[in-house]
Amino acid sequence: MKSIFEYIDYRAFLRDFYKESKSTKKFFSYRYFAGKAGLNAPILLKLVIDGKRNLSRKTIDKFIAGINLKDKAAVYFRTLVLFNQAVSAQEKQDQYRVLRSLYKMVPQHVLEDEQFEYFDKWYYTVLREGVCHHDLKDDWNTIAACLRPQITPEQAKNAVKWLLNHKFLKKNKNGTYQQLQRAITTRSEVLSFVVRNHNRTMIHFAEQSLDAFPIKQRFATGITVGISAQAYDILVAEAEAFRDRVVQLVHSIDKADRVYQVNIQLFPLMLQPGDKDDH
Repeated sequence: MKSIFEYIDYRAFLRDFYKESKSTKKFFSYRYFAGKAGLNAPILLKLVIDGKRNLSRKTIDKFIAGINLKDKAAVYFRTLVLFNQAVSAQEKQDQYRVLRSLYKMVPQHVLEDEQFEYFDKWYYTVLREGVCHHDLKDDWNTIAACLRPQITPEQAKNAVKWLLNHKFLKKNKNGTYQQLQRAITTRSEVLSFVVRNHNRTMIHFAEQSLDAFPIKQRFATGITVGISAQAYDILVAEAEAFRDRVVQLVHSIDKADRVYQVNIQLFPLMLQPGDKDDH
């Protein structure tokens, strides 16, 4: 069973905990867990796993005792439950910030000012991933031809040279490339200036992909909903949590064989009467 710090859904953690306990301890059951945790309801664990019951703050402590979580793991579980069950946007965001500070499963490198050019050309981000997953060494013609849309061999060569010079990649003795950081982020105060054009380009590529690739190679979905300002904040927190799950997932993959872009957008289609666009 994976570490609790790799979970962003406490019910999924409890489900895996039950399966693991059942497979390693023949005597383990919902009733046994209830007795160990001091619970009155013998099947409360099952009801919680199935999403039919939530945990109160009192029962959270009992579940921690029943699972035998200690120290940081206990704090993480408690925070995870509060995050998943939060109703208000502020509570959701507060608990999520605590979660991020607790697990930090994949260290994220914060870009320095001189590294912001990383987002200027869309293929820098692609090549940082791609040249590490394919043993193409310095075959710039093949590398350039693999990108969608394609770039020139000279662009590919110059991009990898830039990535090497700015400490995004290193070249091994056998001619292969390796990332110096597994995950990259920017300071929030420069996000709108540095990443906006990069996001715009990737959204444009997402539009083109609808016709450029067969449905088995690309995925697109969307939903139009009516929400409140509070619900918007909650959805943003959920999207950030999903993004972190993606980072954890790809971090666990031993060998990738392709590079994909994962976009998450949330934007208004109809404002309240009297609202103005902020630019």
